[in-house]
This record gives sequence, structure tokens and C-alpha cells, in this order.
Amino acid sequence: MTRRLEAQIFRSQSQLEEIEKSLASGKIALQEYEIQKTWIQKQISEYQSKLEDKAGKLQEKEQELEQMTKNIEPSVEWRNLSAITR
Repeated sequence: MTRRLEAQIFRSQSQLEEIEKSLASGKIALQEYEIQKTWIQKQISEYQSKLEDKAGKLQEKEQELEQMTKNIEPSVEWRNLSAITR
């Protein structure tokens, strides 16, 4: 999902470059450029927001996993110790 969002951001940035070139070459009018630019920038903003949400959720899950790992390690050590002393 993260890579897909990054790819969408890249494509949108490429679209911005293309419409800038189109404006500069006279292929599109300023008004059309502004409309497309606004729409593309909105898309980029939405993708970046989703990407930030995913990064936050990933960080939360990594912290949960780290805590779970810390909780498991002492019990594993205790089982190993009790197996040795039997």
C-alpha cells in the first residue's frame, strides 16, 4: 500500500510537470492549467495524508510488537531455566 501511494504521488508530480510544459508551449490556456494544477495538488495532498496515516499505524504496530517481544523473552528464559534445573 505504501509503495502504491508513493507511486501515485510520483505520477501526480509528473502530471504537474507535464501541464506546466503544456502551459509554457501554449497547448493549454492558463485557466485550464489552474484547474488541472489545483486538482492534481489536491490528489497529492490526499495521497500524502494517507501515506502519513499508514506510517503512523506501522509505527504503532512496531511498538506493539516490540512490547510483546519484551514480554515473551522473560517467560522463555524462565522455562529454559526450569528445564535445566529439573
